[in-house]
Amino acid sequence: ITFTVKKGISTRVPIITKTTGTIQNNLITILPSDTKKLVVSEQLPVGTCYTYDVQIKLANGTINTMITHSPFILDWEATESE
Repeated sequence: ITFTVKKGISTRVPIITKTTGTIQNNLITILPSDTKKLVVSEQLPVGTCYTYDVQIKLANGTINTMITHSPFILDWEATESE
């Protein structure tokens, strides 16, 4: 399972990527250090937002998107402490 955050849907380069090893170990943790260099959402230019999606890669190599592009809102509290 892979969790990816990008700065907008059309952006190709992810700014956060987290992957679990197996479907049984499906916990993804986002740490303050992962978001430390990001701008809080309210300070992004108008019309810009972070987006995330979640995909799963099956044993046969097929990749399915479980959660399509959704807003990833970064608030002040997420960047203040480690």
